[in-house]
Formats: sequence, C-alpha cells, structure tokens
Amino acid sequence: MSYQFYHSYQFYHSYHPLSSMFSSLFQRIRTRLLRERTWCIGFIEGTLDDVLAGREVKVVPMKGEVEGRWFADPFILRADDTEIVLLVEDYDTQEKKGRISKLTVAREGYRLKQVDILLDLPHHLSFPYIIQREGDVYFMPESLRNKGLTIYRLDEATNTCEEVRTLTQTQLSDAIFAHFIGDDCLIATEYPNDGSRLCVFKENTQANFMLHHSFHFPNGTARNAGDFFRYDTRLFRPAQDCGNYYGKGVVIQEVIWQDNQPCFREVRRLYSSDSRYPSRLHTFNVLNDIMVVDMADWDYPQWVRKMVL
Repeated sequence: MSYQFYHSYQFYHSYHPLSSMFSSLFQRIRTRLLRERTWCIGFIEGTLDDVLAGREVKVVPMKGEVEGRWFADPFILRADDTEIVLLVEDYDTQEKKGRISKLTVAREGYRLKQVDILLDLPHHLSFPYIIQREGDVYFMPESLRNKGLTIYRLDEATNTCEEVRTLTQTQLSDAIFAHFIGDDCLIATEYPNDGSRLCVFKENTQANFMLHHSFHFPNGTARNAGDFFRYDTRLFRPAQDCGNYYGKGVVIQEVIWQDNQPCFREVRRLYSSDSRYPSRLHTFNVLNDIMVVDMADWDYPQWVRKMVL
C-alpha cells in the first residue's frame, strides 16, 4: 500500500517567529490521526465459488506478530499441504517505511513461522507483484517515493534478490502484468489518479512501456487490488474500493468483451467483518484453493479522522 497522505494545510505567518513550529506540530498531529494502527494478513475460508457467488465468507487473521512491524500487500509465492509462502510489504513502524519480505505461514491455524527480508531500500516499498517464468521467480514492488518500477529476480535458496530491469520512471501504483488487449501489458493506476483511471502500457520497439489505453472508473475502483485470476474460462480483476478513502474494500470485477473492447462488470464487494480490523480490506490474491487478503484499523475513530481531512 502506498502512503500518499493528503495535501496538508500550510500556515505561513512570516511576521511570527513561532509559525514554523506551529506548522510542524500541526503536521505531526495530522499525520498521526491519519495513520492506521496496524495491518494484518488474513486468509479467506471457503471457496472461490463462494466469493464469486456472493456467499458469506470468513476471513481468518494470520497468527503471530513481530514487534514494531506489520505486514500487508500479500502475494502467494507457493503453497503445499503444510505451508503457504507469501511476499509482502513489511512495514517498520519506527523507520516509517516498508520493505519486501517473505513470510512462511503454517496452513494449520495460519500461524506465522518465519520472516525473511528480501529487499530493504532507503525508500518505501510495497505491493510485491510476483512473476514466475521458466522456473525463475521475479517480483516488481511499488516504489512511488523513488519513482519508477523495477523488476528483481529472487533467489529463494539464499533469500536474496538482484535488480533486473527498470521498466518505467512513471509513478505507478499497484502495477501488475497481464495478457490483455492481445499482449503482455503493464496495468496500473498513475499517481495522482489512483482511484479513477486504470492505465494499460505496452512495450514498444525501444523496450519502453508507453501508455496504450486507459479506462475511467467514476466510482473510484480503478486501482488494482491484486493479480488478475481465472475461474473456469472467466477472467476476473480484483480492484480497490477507493470511493471514500484508499483501500476500503475489494471489488471483484469480471473482464468481458463488448464490441471488441474489454469492459469491467462488478461481481461483488468484500469488506472486513473482523471487529479487530474493521476499516479496510485491501488486497486479494488467489492460488488454487488459497485466498489471501489484508485488513486494517485506525488509531482513532473515523469521526476524528474526518475532522482533519
């Protein structure tokens, strides 16, 4: 998830020597009110058919916390009968930034067994989209504060990674690859239009990704919430409900074709039903029978937060 806090009010009183101090204090209080308490990984109990049919499903939070850190933006690397391996945003509450880590989670009870840091840079990282090609594993984290979008190759045996290629310097949020409009396309929202405009980028002959097409979502559901997935012969896209605020819920959209153009038909919405994390349900990814999400809550009641927006 990206930490793009809303533009702050600025108080400039050049005639008063305390103006900069008051402005700084206001910024600190406001940021504190806007900050979530914590994010938590969760696993959906039920089937993908239950989700797509609109049936009630239960989200079970992952057990096991690491002091001073929380985890979000889960992508499933692999799973077997005993373990689920995720790539996630690993946020350090003291440093105020995320890095990319690998979590090993026991399937029984969804208990966190191990955390391995894969990529820690001076700037914030999140949304580690996974690409698996010909036996190699790559990931492509969001890096808005540094601008640009870079792919890394993962060596899981040593839990290290190496930079492979920077695809673009454009500020893209929650980018994925998908076979879309006839080619492998880079699909993302472009800052600051994170909620309303979904962009499709295609690679040109100079190996640069250029804007090819865009789709407008007036209800604030443009931003990706995870990777596209198939169910039977149907293609679906998890999107974020950003209508009121960032990442309130997940909107499952079916990709259908009308007049040779892709359209997005809303299938259902998912919101957190966990009383401990009621404010947000943000990411949705699927691998076989595993469905993973993340959830969050605020430090303060939302009516307090609204006073400073």
